Amino acid sequence: MKLRHALALALASASLPAHATNWFQLQNTEPPKAPVYRFFGFVQPTYTRISGDNVTGLAAPLAKFNNHTALFNFVPPMNDSTSAFQFLRARLGVRGAINPHINYFLLGEAGKNGVTTKNDVVATDAFVTFNYIPGARIRVGQGRLPIGDEAMQPAFIDSEYINFSAATLGLMNEIPTASYPAGAKTTSGAGLTNARTTGGAFAYRDLGVEVFDWFPHGKWEYAYAVMASTGTGLYSLGSDYGRGDISGRLQASYIFGGKGLKRNDVTGYVWYETGKRHFGGTNYTRTRYGVGARYLKGKLRVSGEYLWGEGMIFTGIAPPFQPVAGPGPTPTYQVALADNNKAQGGYLEGGYYVLPKLEFDLRYDYYDRLTNDAPNERIFKTWTLGAQYHFKPNLKMQFNYAIRTLGVPNPAAGAAGANAVKIANSMGNLAAVQLTWMF
Repeated sequence: MKLRHALALALASASLPAHATNWFQLQNTEPPKAPVYRFFGFVQPTYTRISGDNVTGLAAPLAKFNNHTALFNFVPPMNDSTSAFQFLRARLGVRGAINPHINYFLLGEAGKNGVTTKNDVVATDAFVTFNYIPGARIRVGQGRLPIGDEAMQPAFIDSEYINFSAATLGLMNEIPTASYPAGAKTTSGAGLTNARTTGGAFAYRDLGVEVFDWFPHGKWEYAYAVMASTGTGLYSLGSDYGRGDISGRLQASYIFGGKGLKRNDVTGYVWYETGKRHFGGTNYTRTRYGVGARYLKGKLRVSGEYLWGEGMIFTGIAPPFQPVAGPGPTPTYQVALADNNKAQGGYLEGGYYVLPKLEFDLRYDYYDRLTNDAPNERIFKTWTLGAQYHFKPNLKMQFNYAIRTLGVPNPAAGAAGANAVKIANSMGNLAAVQLTWMF
């Protein structure tokens, strides 16, 4: 099998303009006459550098963090340096067709990212798809949820940017949490609860059963997916966090031409996800939904999506610093548990091929976290300038420069509000270079 054909079958082609395609088909099923197995994988060595000043002028109880760097100016997931070279993703998988009606997909992650913070190697995908029932293909196992476009696109093939938008990352890349030990020296803002993480990020995946299919109709194609899942992401065994989810997506595409990864089209979609999460002896409702569209024709790509979230809003570490000795709070994760907590945001982006192998990209993304809670509301805004150069079908280089701001729209009177503004104003810009090599 030629390299180009093998890479395409493994969802690993990057030689064409960004793809607007049917991810239900290409990720969950195998093409006709597919082999019983074929190995595939990719690595993404990445260099990241973040600017930003140390925070100064903090008053009690945060005075001990003066002249320290806020966590958002460190390179994740290690959070110990403002610049780092790392293998952001390193994945190896195998997929194939057991017979014309049954196929499977296995993929593991060994890179340094939010997925592997608790375990060095994590199984991200492990599912079998049964293609017996017309109009209702059935996928069983662990795989991507049928939600927004950024979350559904494979990172090694269709991601035009090195980092996800803030709204997708904050609302959809769930991190499991549990109660923080009683008596710990921490302080949480009103409406927020101290927490500890019990696993790495879910990477937009869960364990369950998905029913899906697509229906061509002339130039049009309609697709759907509905999934019942555990709500425990990549950490289902022994987890008490998720209590069950239902998610679904509907989409319609007008196809200009081409097929598979080479398809040019315009697609509109809506999606919804809801379920329960167990925290501190109580079940809380977590709901997410969104709407979006994507256009690709020739050299031009334009896409956008808007997301909403209610309940279980993860707000990260507060105060956002590494632990420091002395009087004052100990930094800890925090989460807004109640159903009335809300967040929203989205992105608008585009790309254009100025040369056959060189593409320029531009994205604006916005995330308004805790819109219902004035003291704790934070607004993240980012402009990302990008360029991609495709050397070969299996090799590309990306450069991103992200201009980042963090707003405190309702600073409280006194030290708490002043401290929040000083911390937010220290957020710096981010520059990153990434090589993607697929094999």
